[in-house]
Amino acid sequence: MTAPVPPDPVASRWASPRMGQSGTGLRIPHLGSALSKARLPALGLALGLAALAQTLADRRIALGLAPAAYLLGAILYALAARPLSRAGELPASPAPLRVHFPYLLWALVFAGLAFAGLRHNRVTFQGLLAWAIGVALCFSALRVDGTGPSLWRRVVAALAPGRWRIPWTTWGLVAAILLGAYLRLYRLLELPADLGWDLPYNYSDAQRILGGEYLIFFPDNMGREGMFFYLIAAVARLGKLSPYSMRITSALVGIATIPALYALARECADRETATYAAFLLAANKWHIALTRSGYRVSLMPLFAILALYGLARGLRRGRARDWAWAGLFLGLGLWTYKAFTFVFPTFILCVGVYALFGLRRRGADNGTLEGQSASPLAPDVWAAPPRRVLLGAGLALLMTVITAVPMIRFMVDSPKVYLERELHAAQLVNESLAGRASWLGNAARNTLTSLLMFHYEGDGNSRFGVPFQRHLGFLSGVLFALGVAAALGRFRRGGNTLLLLALLGLTAPMTVTMLAGEKPNLFRASGTIGPALVLGAMTLRTVRGELAGLAARVPTEWFRVTVDGAAGEKRSVHTVKLNLNLAFLPLLLVALALVGEVRETSRTYFNDFRRIAPDAANYSIALELAKAIIRFEDGPTYVKPWPYWYDGRALAAHLDAAGRSLTGEILDLREDQLPLAGFHGRMLVLLHPEDQESLNTLRSFFPRYALREEHFPGGQVSFLAFTGER
Repeated sequence: MTAPVPPDPVASRWASPRMGQSGTGLRIPHLGSALSKARLPALGLALGLAALAQTLADRRIALGLAPAAYLLGAILYALAARPLSRAGELPASPAPLRVHFPYLLWALVFAGLAFAGLRHNRVTFQGLLAWAIGVALCFSALRVDGTGPSLWRRVVAALAPGRWRIPWTTWGLVAAILLGAYLRLYRLLELPADLGWDLPYNYSDAQRILGGEYLIFFPDNMGREGMFFYLIAAVARLGKLSPYSMRITSALVGIATIPALYALARECADRETATYAAFLLAANKWHIALTRSGYRVSLMPLFAILALYGLARGLRRGRARDWAWAGLFLGLGLWTYKAFTFVFPTFILCVGVYALFGLRRRGADNGTLEGQSASPLAPDVWAAPPRRVLLGAGLALLMTVITAVPMIRFMVDSPKVYLERELHAAQLVNESLAGRASWLGNAARNTLTSLLMFHYEGDGNSRFGVPFQRHLGFLSGVLFALGVAAALGRFRRGGNTLLLLALLGLTAPMTVTMLAGEKPNLFRASGTIGPALVLGAMTLRTVRGELAGLAARVPTEWFRVTVDGAAGEKRSVHTVKLNLNLAFLPLLLVALALVGEVRETSRTYFNDFRRIAPDAANYSIALELAKAIIRFEDGPTYVKPWPYWYDGRALAAHLDAAGRSLTGEILDLREDQLPLAGFHGRMLVLLHPEDQESLNTLRSFFPRYALREEHFPGGQVSFLAFTGER
């Protein structure tokens, strides 16, 4: 067991390699040497060029200059930035994979029992119990290496007298979680007001769960995975099922994603980078829109990040338990959102590439890498022996299969139901391409469109955000572009390849399903949020480190005045000094930059989005119809929709949450037909403002009536509330 290494000072954590010395950097020796002498100005120029490019793109001016400025800034940054050194964080040699085969065999037995017991798309007690035992046994079979102290011993040691200390990065994580909670919970009941198309289905599915109907896969609305609906039901148990409980569920998922991203960034970089990544996610308008929506897609970023975290642990640490985490999150991810299936090819691609890295190093001298000692698994380059990587990945996939047994059973029983949404999407894509373009040409255009979503033009759906606005904030967009360049320049270092391949693989769900001419989709590309923000946080960490190095070289004594006076035989000397330590200044600049990101997000979501959110200016017709019905308690209530459209499922969800229901819908309103024929009493009928024929019929039938117009915020009539008495 290696002795723990105390945290290094800030300056000592930055390696000083010569450009071109290592295979993990850009090989331009003369330019690299020149930049090393003016590293901070070069980084400042790179940031300035990137900021200029983003400003031009936002204002839609000089659009030919914007990509050129971004490209030049990215190249300059990749050449000037110094990589973070993590020497000493890992054991000198990884422990062998430890597998308890009897447990593993019993896990397979219980997985088989679960497969047999989870039939007909029903979660039974026997099947669920067998599945849980199988997962627990498989997880226990993939053991830790035993070379270090246990988690309990580490906790006890940390709490020992004189050792209790919370690093600033942990406080930063807490602050990021609080910020993320505020931005996801603030005015959640009223913004967004409209439920949209999917939330009423979510409501009815949660109702089924609360009523004792436990499904593996929910087939309504072309089929949806059920984990989110079970979470809604769990939250509803604490209060009641309502549109707010659906949105609070997605908001809680969003808050939980912040520490998950911290863990991934810490594995790929260090604690400080992880803290910045947590803040960037807390203030990310894309993620806020997803996790305030009440949609199951809120689980996609969380489980994509968790799966990548498990994979990063397996590749970096190489223990069986680390691969078990990867397999567990991969298996659970199948219950979240269909786009998660693209994490599997991403996982396989990453394993293959890192196995090739290890193959390249096998038999070669693993001596020095920028001054580090030889190691089969050096901290800065994840290059374990290929056999070890492939074996660990195989164990992870075995854990995945056992974890995903319920969903696998449903796929086997009802493949057409499971693939209904994908088959429909493929049909739409083929129809959109008819006579317009080849599949290859459309794929190329979709790829370009997908890349532009981060910085130029995003989703056009006004239900979740400002239409066609870039998905990243100004700061995170600039940092992300430079972070990608640095990762490409040192792709073999640490988790750089993992993050780059994750970006590529998790953009694919959107790219391959886009119709001809379609804009990017907030939902299907949401798996890229985590990797993108980690790369951006790495840039922020690099800049902060260089500024800290500069601040450390500035003298702390700025001003000194000495007065030497004499009076008679007495002589006096007075010295006045001004000391100023600038060590705090780099962190202050980072904090100010993050405050700017928070302000942009707040303005975009709570002001700009509120003005255009459906149905108009965040005015929900379904919600207002429900309020009108709830206010009326003296008789039956009806809606006359035909020939005008309205969202009856959303109205039903609002009414059910309030303990009310609609008496019915009137498709053909006549005095000689129900509900008017033979009616006596009071009745409420809600009409479209253009349905003058029905309004005249009601006026003729009821001798006494009251007509109230409801209006959109802009003054246009939204619907008519007719109260008649006979």
